[in-house]
Amino acid sequence: MNRIDKNISFFKKNYWLILGFVWLLLGVGMFLTKMPLEFGWNRDLIIPGLYLLTAILYFISGYRQENIEYVEWNDELIVVKPYGKKRKEYQLSEIENLTISNNHLIIKAHNASGTMVELKDYHSEDISRFYKEFGSAEMLTQ
Repeated sequence: MNRIDKNISFFKKNYWLILGFVWLLLGVGMFLTKMPLEFGWNRDLIIPGLYLLTAILYFISGYRQENIEYVEWNDELIVVKPYGKKRKEYQLSEIENLTISNNHLIIKAHNASGTMVELKDYHSEDISRFYKEFGSAEMLTQ
């Protein structure tokens, strides 16, 4: 399949991991300042424990997500993968209208399904390659 990828900034790509690290630092810092001299249950450790739990959840979220955004296609379908969401597949036979401009890709399919992809951070060479593959800006009007 042909594929074009969007350039994603460092902070956006690693958002969950960065915030997880911040929560981890807060939790460890509070845990070390509230740590009792004796072992046993201490209610002062509840808040640092919640910070550490939040950090773990952020790290899990960061590793579970596909932090990429792309459009790929072949002779049968077009696949659109928005950032942080599941990929959507559109069969070329089901696409009613495909509009390509410098800033947007608009796919209109049957039953009011479809999507709009902002092409702002894609390379212009990739957009022109996609444009050449599908001919004109208004394509597949049935």
